[in-house]
Amino acid sequence: VDIRVFHGRGGTVGRGGGPTHDAILAQPPGSVRGRIKFTEQGEVVTYKYANTDTALYEIGMGITGLMKATLSDRTDTEEHKLILSQLARYGEDAYRQLTEAPEFLDYFYESTPVSEIGMLNIGSRPSHRSKGDRSR
Repeated sequence: VDIRVFHGRGGTVGRGGGPTHDAILAQPPGSVRGRIKFTEQGEVVTYKYANTDTALYEIGMGITGLMKATLSDRTDTEEHKLILSQLARYGEDAYRQLTEAPEFLDYFYESTPVSEIGMLNIGSRPSHRSKGDRSR
């Protein structure tokens, strides 16, 4: 089996992570074809690979996900594509209506602790790229 692996995603579910096997199976039909590359966030490396048994399990789940995604013969019908396209449009319209409202940023900063969290020294990246940046 010829394998190349890359899939960049976060460590925790909230950061785009979650079970590797499920993430591989969620890729669009025909996109894997025996190859996927993925990265693990720093905090996940120890959690998944420090213990030999856990590492073997995680690697096995990744390989079986890769094999299942490659061998899957699922295809999207035109009807499915149309429905998903409509759902995506509805979701994006609702999201943009909310986030592009002139008062949204004021509401967001006043109703969440995001400014205070941004002052904590707990992340590997800055909460904003420049001082006072409240852009999207």
